[in-house]
Amino acid sequence: SPRMASVLETLQRKKSVQHIGQAERMLIENAVYYVDPPQRPAIEVKERTPMELFIRKLIYGDLTKRNYSKILRHIRRLHWEEKEVVAILHKVFSKPGKVKYGNIHLLAILLSALYKYHGEFVVGVIDQVTESICLGLELNDLKFNQRRIAEVKYLGELYNYRMLEHPVIFDTMY
Repeated sequence: SPRMASVLETLQRKKSVQHIGQAERMLIENAVYYVDPPQRPAIEVKERTPMELFIRKLIYGDLTKRNYSKILRHIRRLHWEEKEVVAILHKVFSKPGKVKYGNIHLLAILLSALYKYHGEFVVGVIDQVTESICLGLELNDLKFNQRRIAEVKYLGELYNYRMLEHPVIFDTMY
């Protein structure tokens, strides 16, 4: 390490003293950067509560065709009177882009099953999804296309499970 540091220091001095072209200067700078990258802070991991980790594991990791009824039972057993739990569930159910694409219809099944017990929650999630689709169409940014496709599929699946009527679909398409 000390020998490499001295070689890099000598290379930097020679680069500044000698008259070299822009391409060679760029090659030297790239080589120095590759060998000795600048110090930067590590990426911070979000601190999540155990409840949020549990809900995210259920929906994003464990959700399959075979066990969606068990996951529905787990979700129904949560403490719905706590605002934090409802906020976490609202965030998870209103972002279908984070679920595996093949499991979006399962997310719609779960939401339609929750309608009987928590109607205002389901209406809020559907409203959030339609707003997100409209916002994505207004921004028209390419990095949101995959998310928007997942949201539109989610909206279609919610229509298939009779969670919304066809005027909502036509207004969104318009």
